[in-house]
Amino acid sequence: MLKFDNVSFTYPARSGQPNEQGIEILRGVSFTAKLGVVTAFTGPSGCGKTTLLSLAARILKPDSGTVDYIPLDKEQGDKFRCGYVFQSPTLIPWRTVMSNAMFGAELAGMVNEVQKTSVLELLDAVGLGDYHHRYPRELSGGMQQRLAFVRMVASNCPVLLLDEPFANSDLVVRKELQKRLLQHVKAKQCAALLVGHDLEELVKVADQVIVLSRRPAEVLETISLSELKGTGRDLELPRQELLPYVERIEAAMLKAGTD
Repeated sequence: MLKFDNVSFTYPARSGQPNEQGIEILRGVSFTAKLGVVTAFTGPSGCGKTTLLSLAARILKPDSGTVDYIPLDKEQGDKFRCGYVFQSPTLIPWRTVMSNAMFGAELAGMVNEVQKTSVLELLDAVGLGDYHHRYPRELSGGMQQRLAFVRMVASNCPVLLLDEPFANSDLVVRKELQKRLLQHVKAKQCAALLVGHDLEELVKVADQVIVLSRRPAEVLETISLSELKGTGRDLELPRQELLPYVERIEAAMLKAGTD
């Protein structure tokens, strides 16, 4: 569905700055994000996780290697669509909560009454049901981030990119967002890339966790969670069952000096 093959990327030196070198971010990164699967990434701050998502979204182009997209539907040809939850909400300030939530669906020409009903239900599920006529400036930072999550889901894109999407949510809302993400990925058979630092959360939500090194980031280890989850996912897995996988991720990071 979405395949990185030996991808490297360097931010170029600023123009007009003598003797300044570019900053190498990624070096030879390879992985495949499959349909119906959440692929999580973790690693030290500044190692290139957000840059990786920008490459997946085609906001940036790799210096070497390839980022290939295989459409779900052959009729799409090379058409690429992705839903993106950034670290900051990136909402449209003059649109209401409902209008922001429907924006991705509008771009895709998918607005109908069924979709509107589905979005209203999702807004209600994440605690925004009473705010659909409000504007982003009337929401807290955490509420704005939840709205960005709803907008992503409502866009019905085959590729979902999530940059620490649960970071500003309380425990109850956090679990609701996790549940909704997993339901959507399974129902729509999306390929989801999830960036985060909470290792227990990543083990709960993801199907595989890719550990990145310090910059320039390389893949240290790819940890499959299929044995833990079996044929389904369970966000309520006992902590003692999660810990061996968390410890394995920590060991991979510490081995390379990535505290």
